[in-house]
Amino acid sequence: MLPDRHLFHVTRLSFAPACVAAALLGLAVLGTPATNAAAADAQPNRIKVEYVPPTEPRQQGIYEFVKGRRALEKFQEIFSPFRISNDLTLLTKTCGINNAWYQRPTLTICYEYLEDIQKNLPKDAPPAGLTNSDLMLGQFFYVVAHEMGHAMFDQLNVPLFGRAEDAADGFATFMMLRLGKADARRLIGGAAYSYKDYVKNPQVTVPTSAFADAHGAPMQPCTICCVLLTGLTGPVTLTWLMTAICPSNARAAAGWSTASSISLFSG
Repeated sequence: MLPDRHLFHVTRLSFAPACVAAALLGLAVLGTPATNAAAADAQPNRIKVEYVPPTEPRQQGIYEFVKGRRALEKFQEIFSPFRISNDLTLLTKTCGINNAWYQRPTLTICYEYLEDIQKNLPKDAPPAGLTNSDLMLGQFFYVVAHEMGHAMFDQLNVPLFGRAEDAADGFATFMMLRLGKADARRLIGGAAYSYKDYVKNPQVTVPTSAFADAHGAPMQPCTICCVLLTGLTGPVTLTWLMTAICPSNARAAAGWSTASSISLFSG
């Protein structure tokens, strides 16, 4: 059974649309007068939602749960201030694979992805003062925000100086930080938990083919989560996360510098 303890409750968002790293360049689009036809069409509240009934009977419970909790509507509210020129549909459906992706004009979250999150929830008490609801919601929010990052980069023509997947990871983490420290602690802790098995060992060995992947190693998004959270809330208060989930290199003082710079540009 899915955890049901206020799973999709977050505090009211005081939203100042902001992205991480290169994505900050796209903020000019949010407040600049229209200079062309596309900009003239840009407006908020262009995100639509759809729950596609599953084709697999085992996914009926997840479908009813997220729909009953109006999960997609919560994301719709959070991301609605972005001014974009085309409608964007956020939907859940049966895909036949464990995945999530953005392909204009649709952002798809597979029921298989949510099944996998549920399957990997700990049988014992979660670490670091988190709950299973935190783990479920953190990972769900992270994947939606990650794909929403791709969507915003596309819709706003944001230039990226590096891997798009790394930028989307940073976008997702920073959007969680904008919800406030209390919710950021729960959400980012839940998201980082999904990588815990990858960061247990200080050394890893991978085939050279791994370097051809558009995605970074799992340790990378985990470290992004930990570094930004450490930088914006302070390492002393985050001992619970540092020792329970984060790799040791995320505890470096660079976290404060990185996150402070992002905070400066985002206002």
